[in-house]
Amino acid sequence: MVSTTKSLQQQVREIQKLISDAEETLAQAKWALETLVFRLAQEDDEAAPSG
Repeated sequence: MVSTTKSLQQQVREIQKLISDAEETLAQAKWALETLVFRLAQEDDEAAPSG
């Protein structure tokens, strides 16, 4: 009878993949946030009265 239970090594690899994917998603979110903050700062600079 073949066991359908995943081996510990398979579980470790799957968890490592989940973490890797989450880190990539987080990096993308951080980049998007930094870009938005930069754009808002530019808009604030443009809206500020010169003088």
